[in-house]
Amino acid sequence: MNETEYLHDSKLISVQYDTSTGDTRNLILTMECHPEAGHPEVNGQTLCIRALDVVFLSYTAWGYVVGEEVVDDWKPSVSKSTVSQLRKREKMGVFIPEKQITVTFHSGSVLEFVCRELDVIRVE
Repeated sequence: MNETEYLHDSKLISVQYDTSTGDTRNLILTMECHPEAGHPEVNGQTLCIRALDVVFLSYTAWGYVVGEEVVDDWKPSVSKSTVSQLRKREKMGVFIPEKQITVTFHSGSVLEFVCRELDVIRVE
């Protein structure tokens, strides 16, 4: 099951950029799925989404907006400007993984990242 297909209208609880291992960077998003997300296994569930071995991360957060930070869209691509930056790094010998994600929020905030692996854990 691909839980990320059901993240529309999920509430972002936290964003963590984990550098504790020293050799990789990981992004950890904790989200509370909408009660009517569209699948009984995720409806109302809290999920921990881990982007492992992050090569690129950009987060523009608009903090003046009141209320919850809610997902508008989760798509498997990044902006043209990010693709351009990634191509430059690739020419320099940096390995660019294929997992490329853009998350937009109702507030106007945007999160883009590129990682080797994405996994989802249900928080009990």
